[in-house]
Amino acid sequence: MLRAIAVSLMFAFLIATSSTGYSDDYSWQTIKSDACGGFAVSMPGEPKEGSQADKEIIMRSYSVDDWPEGVFTVACIVYLPEAKVGTEDELTANRDNFNKEAQATLISEAKMTLQGIPGIDFTSQSEKHRTNYRVRVFSEGNRVFLISAATRKGHDEMVNMQKFLDSLRLTDR
Repeated sequence: MLRAIAVSLMFAFLIATSSTGYSDDYSWQTIKSDACGGFAVSMPGEPKEGSQADKEIIMRSYSVDDWPEGVFTVACIVYLPEAKVGTEDELTANRDNFNKEAQATLISEAKMTLQGIPGIDFTSQSEKHRTNYRVRVFSEGNRVFLISAATRKGHDEMVNMQKFLDSLRLTDR
């Protein structure tokens, strides 16, 4: 239940901060955050920063929604220390809840790691929203990282999506 609430809260927050607005003036820049122990990521423009807290989680997100054909988002969640978070359950719950909230169908999935932290990389698509998603979720202890790129069908920016997803680095390692 805790995971379902956190993922639903996170996805609703990401949608709210990621309205589709387009700008031709963008450049890649490295964003550094101290959230969740610290991370850095390259984003195609100046991100909107958001944070939200619930009685059981703290979330911070960064989102660029003015890319011509998509939205790039990185978010981290920290559960309170007393929360028991199982890695495999957390990864599965985040994937399933992301797809449910996005009204998307899972296309492919692979296990991976980020600097030793277990994770999954999955691709989904929503026929209803005509959007393709590429998402990575990593879980360690009481913290979860989610990085996602969403592009409108017909405007897939595979090189830019990959550049964004591959750029995430944890700075506490």
